[in-house]
Amino acid sequence: MIVTVRRRGARVDATIDRPEALNALNHQVIAELDQLVREWEADDSVRVGVITGTGSKAFCAGADLRELQGLDHAEADDWLAQGHRLMDRVAASRTPIVAAVNGLALGGGFELVLASTIAVACARARFGLPEARLGLIPGLGGTSRLRDAVGRHRAMRLMLSGEMVGAHEAFALGLLSQEPVPDELLPSVVDELVDALLLAGPRATRTIRELTDGAAAPSASLYAERGAAAAAVASAEGAEGITAHQERRKPVWAASPPAD
Repeated sequence: MIVTVRRRGARVDATIDRPEALNALNHQVIAELDQLVREWEADDSVRVGVITGTGSKAFCAGADLRELQGLDHAEADDWLAQGHRLMDRVAASRTPIVAAVNGLALGGGFELVLASTIAVACARARFGLPEARLGLIPGLGGTSRLRDAVGRHRAMRLMLSGEMVGAHEAFALGLLSQEPVPDELLPSVVDELVDALLLAGPRATRTIRELTDGAAAPSASLYAERGAAAAAVASAEGAEGITAHQERRKPVWAASPPAD
């Protein structure tokens, strides 16, 4: 198991345990998280879920590019479909899911934060969708969920520039439920938040989730994003971006978008 699980009464903690890869999302991580969220939904005794990452560097640094490298369009679409199912399940979960952001939340990691019910972060956390710098696009719900969270213009700035924002700016943008806390205080702050959530009635909690996020079900824009993301992974531009990232160099873009 790559995702470690700890049950504490009505609370379940899931920790992505790939610190050597900055807790990046690969096929196995996505499958394990998806199965876990399914189990939470089927078990009425689970009242709150918490997702975080191992170590002090990253919550989740995004998709594991080693798995994406060299995929053709159909293969990339299969990979992204699995990731979309996870994000949609998290977003639509009747069980509140808290993202405890303990470091970098980039790409798919940021998209996991956006899909979560509530996000809290430590001061060292950083957020971003850097896909455009690799010739790719956000492919796990970011184009829609970031726009919904911060508005069109701010979302465009973050996605088109690929820049990272710090935890305090993320709070100012409305991406976090409270101001960032000192790194060492994040676990206790999450504990206090979970305790507060558990004070609410179970039926009331689920009804509020369903009414507030009733529009979180998969939409046409999310499916369009997945197809475009798969095409980007399989494109010459995407291949150059991924290879350049793996070789730790700047990508060399064609003068005009290649026709793939």
